[in-house]
Amino acid sequence: MCSTLAGSYKIENMNMQKLWLVLSSDSFVCTDNLKVILKIAQDNGIDEDSITYFQNAKFDMDELADLAQTVSFFGDRLIVLKDFDLSDLSEQYAEQLCRIIDDSEGTHFAILLTCEDEKTVSSKKYASLAELAKKQGLYIFVKEIDDKYLAELAQETAKKLGASLDKETARYIVDNVGKNIALVTNEVEKYAAACNYEKITKDIVDAIGVKTLEARIFDVIDLICSKKPVKALETLNILYSQGTDEIAVVGALATAFIDIHRCKLAKKNGI
Repeated sequence: MCSTLAGSYKIENMNMQKLWLVLSSDSFVCTDNLKVILKIAQDNGIDEDSITYFQNAKFDMDELADLAQTVSFFGDRLIVLKDFDLSDLSEQYAEQLCRIIDDSEGTHFAILLTCEDEKTVSSKKYASLAELAKKQGLYIFVKEIDDKYLAELAQETAKKLGASLDKETARYIVDNVGKNIALVTNEVEKYAAACNYEKITKDIVDAIGVKTLEARIFDVIDLICSKKPVKALETLNILYSQGTDEIAVVGALATAFIDIHRCKLAKKNGI
């Protein structure tokens, strides 16, 4: 089964697979999906003693082959490859890995690697591995995690919790927390609880939400432009009281004003 996740980034098919191939530019996606796979394995009688991890692209192929071809005393086993990039896996290793997986009985494989571009997966070097995953298990590639992706994820998370979240507020949440999957989902869970799992509004986000330094600095500039210097200073003082580095604050202020200047120049030139 092939899947390119959009609104969600987690495996939803909870059936045992011979092979899971999970690829994403964000290592968090791999880490979180490994938790799902380990839960599936546990539900199917595979305990910790029957799980082996390989966490380097230059792993011992002979050791992996021996494990895959040896029937475990405790039943099925799970072999996990993680914590390296797909491009670090040599073509020879990829070919050998496919043969080992294809020939194994009673062994399941979870391959969770970082990968910047899905074109890499379809290249001659790795195409056979992806095809094997589609035929004998589950193949997932999570596209680049951009603002649109995160906003959709925020809405999907709210929906699963039984709360409503419109597109504008979802984008506002992403603007506040930045490109961080874990933080986006955690914040939505917090807002959903705060609104009693009804409607998440911008007011709720403002009342209890976290913001990146850049988002807070934008608030400071907005207050200055609105001729509210006291409020702007209060916001800065909150940042300092939270231990925010002064140099980081000055840097963010400078960057924000440079961005504003660029926007004014672009507008002047009809862009």
